[in-house]
Amino acid sequence: MKMFSKILLLVGLYSIFSLDSVKAAISNDFNGDSHSLNRSRERTSFTNSPKLLLKIDDKYKNGIYGGENLRITVNVPVGSPVVSADTRIELNYKGAEKDPKKNTVRTFVIKKGMRGVTMDMPIVKVDKDQVHTIVAIADGFTSSDSVKIKIFSFNETGIELIVDEKCKKGVYGRSGYSIPVTIKIPKGRENTFGTTEIVVATSLISESLRGASGFYYRMPIGHREMKCHIPVEKLNGEDSILKIFASFNRNIDISKDDDFMDDIHLFASNKPLQLEIKEGCSQIYGGVIIPVKVQIPSGRENQLAAVSVTLTCQIGQMFLNQQTKCIDAGKSEVAFDVKTKRVSTSRDLILTISAVAGDHFAASAIKEIKVLSPRKPLELVVDEKYNQVYGGVVIPVKVKLPSGRENCLSVTPVTLTYSLGGITSSLTKSIGIGEGEVLFDLKTEKISTDNDQILSVSAVRGEHFAASVIKEIKILSSRKPLELLVEEKYNQVYGGVIIPVKVKLPLGRENCLSVIPVTLTYSLGGITSSLTKSIGIGESEVLFDVKTEKISTDNDQILSVSAVSGEHFTASVIKEIKILSSRKPLELVVDEKYNQVYGGVIIPVKVKLPSGRENFLSVTPVTLTYSLGGI
Repeated sequence: MKMFSKILLLVGLYSIFSLDSVKAAISNDFNGDSHSLNRSRERTSFTNSPKLLLKIDDKYKNGIYGGENLRITVNVPVGSPVVSADTRIELNYKGAEKDPKKNTVRTFVIKKGMRGVTMDMPIVKVDKDQVHTIVAIADGFTSSDSVKIKIFSFNETGIELIVDEKCKKGVYGRSGYSIPVTIKIPKGRENTFGTTEIVVATSLISESLRGASGFYYRMPIGHREMKCHIPVEKLNGEDSILKIFASFNRNIDISKDDDFMDDIHLFASNKPLQLEIKEGCSQIYGGVIIPVKVQIPSGRENQLAAVSVTLTCQIGQMFLNQQTKCIDAGKSEVAFDVKTKRVSTSRDLILTISAVAGDHFAASAIKEIKVLSPRKPLELVVDEKYNQVYGGVVIPVKVKLPSGRENCLSVTPVTLTYSLGGITSSLTKSIGIGEGEVLFDLKTEKISTDNDQILSVSAVRGEHFAASVIKEIKILSSRKPLELLVEEKYNQVYGGVIIPVKVKLPLGRENCLSVIPVTLTYSLGGITSSLTKSIGIGESEVLFDVKTEKISTDNDQILSVSAVSGEHFTASVIKEIKILSSRKPLELVVDEKYNQVYGGVIIPVKVKLPSGRENFLSVTPVTLTYSLGGI
């Protein structure tokens, strides 16, 4: 019995000695002897003791951050029996924060009847990345293989803060409003064992405002990026710059740029909306649709949310309508169609338009548009020279809008109505956009009756104007004869004189549009001749010089003269002029008492023209020839 006790004591001492030897070998290895651990294994391998299995969860394969717990499992090999008693496991690892060469020991126990133990081993924080080596040892077992694990330092882990691209141009603040940002850490440095606390701070900088805020976010286990939203408050003064800082360290100093990540332009919510109304709409006729554009001031689009805009329209004292639309996020404008009503009075009215948007903009300036009354008449313009015309001419008739009332939105159709002799006709044209008049060519017909007629002309336009006053134009009959005028003294003449013949238009029927060609036809002794001249524009007569030939026969002859003009007059009456023969003898008249006289007396001798053949145009020289005694 005593012998058995001595044997057990020797075995125990040997076991203790063996364990201490292994510890010493491991200690030597951790203290810089690279072959000590192998030598320890060589020393214990002859015992054929089972080798411990040391396992670290796969989620730590990239590394672990200091300050977290490392989960480790130590098992006896498969095929080996469970431990028969509580077995102390020592974890030896090298790589402490202050002394990387120092050996650190953690102790755990595999309970009796168990095959292993899982434990959480605290990892100290490190200033920079380190690699730790861990080995499990236990009495009666061969030490495990060493396992290396990387210990991450937050100091060496970069943070990337990405502001949503749509916010780069600037954002508006308000209660409950936030800027979407993405926070990233480098690939391979994900925290696969716990959440990662990240601190985000903001600094508001403007000429008159300073302020700072801080926010805490936790990145989920195993994630290397996360979305978060940074609150921004509404600004009512001037624009500001919002600086954003991000760090793993709660002690962010916003006065330094070490943790500075990005900045965002923060818009003040006090700039007015802008109204853009189509050019030419400063005055309109009621019943049309006015395109109105509401714009956000240039470069101040809301990138995060739509902007609700309300457009209010009022005409005179009467509310017209109200419309609400949205400017989409990131967009700068929205279009409205404002439908107007016709003005029923004779006065023009003022349409006012304004726009408001709730949070971020002041109301727009009020735009005023004159709505024109549709009761103003059109104006007919006809040149005075067309007040009376001969049928067949084209009368230019100009229809004008009232001064300053051009339609700049659409063409203005105009119908010109005219009637003559009980027959009514019409022409339709349009006054162009922004123009003030249109020209009609009114073709008239020749009057074939004896009486003149009245052409009545008026212009109408359905919606926006009253009818023009009626313009009356006299259309002269083309059945009135020309008039021939020859002075009485030319009623009978001797051949060879020039007879002035005047052709006149009927009284008050001058042609103010064109010259009137007149042909004067005259015939004498079976021979007909003609002369052609024109009566000038606006004139009433023309003068012809008709040259006659001397009559060499015994008989007088008649010169027949008449005038014709092609279109607008009938021929004149025929004028007859007697051309006296130059073969009639003079008549000598001596008183009978002078049939015989004594010489020395004066004999009065009268020379007379043939009866009724006086010359009314010129004196008639007469030569009296007398002879006495051959002299």
